[in-house]
Amino acid sequence: MFGIIDLIVLILIRRRHCERCGRAFWAAPPHGGREVAVGRERYFCLCGSKYETGRREWMHLSWQEKRKYLWSGLLMIPLVTTVLAATGGYFLKWHEPYWFMSVFIGFLGLLSGLICSTLLLFIRGLPVVVSLRRTRQGADSRRHSYVAN
Repeated sequence: MFGIIDLIVLILIRRRHCERCGRAFWAAPPHGGREVAVGRERYFCLCGSKYETGRREWMHLSWQEKRKYLWSGLLMIPLVTTVLAATGGYFLKWHEPYWFMSVFIGFLGLLSGLICSTLLLFIRGLPVVVSLRRTRQGADSRRHSYVAN
């Protein structure tokens, strides 16, 4: 049941109507935040209307924006989980040398933080890969159209 509701919400959010001709088309919702969002910059309707999304293609970002998009917060997650787990392991007092439990559970916290950071990097990397494939295909089609003319 929950998956069906998610699909319905996804369909309703991404379905847009052209203001000029009234046709429905699929587009990402507009991005209104200040942080960088990677994705298609604009959609075109069949009638020629252009709709800006507020997102940017990966190729159009500066080096600093790319670094900030990929790595912001990723290094803090393992650090925070390690410190919290090590502190909690010390106060557990399950084993006589308390520092051993602190180190052991701190290592488990580091491991879980690295897993979370890896998943987050994977989730952030998916739009980047799609953007690179989309812009590469656009460059290939422009190159072939110049050759054909």
